[in-house]
Amino acid sequence: MDRTKVFVSYSRKDDRWKDRFVQQLDVLQRENLLEVWVDSKIKGGQDWYNILHKALLEARVAVLLVSDSFLTSNFILSDEVPPLMECHVSRGMRIIPVIVWPCNWQKVSWLSSFQVLPKHGVPLTKGTVYSQRRKLCEVASEILDIVHNEVSVGPGCSVASKLQH
Repeated sequence: MDRTKVFVSYSRKDDRWKDRFVQQLDVLQRENLLEVWVDSKIKGGQDWYNILHKALLEARVAVLLVSDSFLTSNFILSDEVPPLMECHVSRGMRIIPVIVWPCNWQKVSWLSSFQVLPKHGVPLTKGTVYSQRRKLCEVASEILDIVHNEVSVGPGCSVASKLQH
């Protein structure tokens, strides 16, 4: 079975939330429903930059864990967002922003046009631990629904050749 690859983009300052979110996706990955890619898959001595971009270009879905740290990360804004947007335009990659912390995501031109999760842009961090975990579970379930019902993208992006050294 060809599992849909899901690329997770996040700020290192939100590492704790990335771990919580990926744990929810890992439940679905263990059931062979999708394949999750995070940068922790890169091992010592590997060419991390090219591995990260290869994973980004192979993904059919990109999940952005949005916070003020995400929106001010030079690496994310210069090295991840442009190829993600190109993949979105050239082959219909689904970009799913997940609001982690309250931030001015609505004011960011490239981001504000995407439907965000959780519903109404309510940050994952709002509420009790129980409600946070419930929102994480709901977001993971919604991503699975998107993966299986709505994603149909072609193989590869036109930006792939730009990343070859």
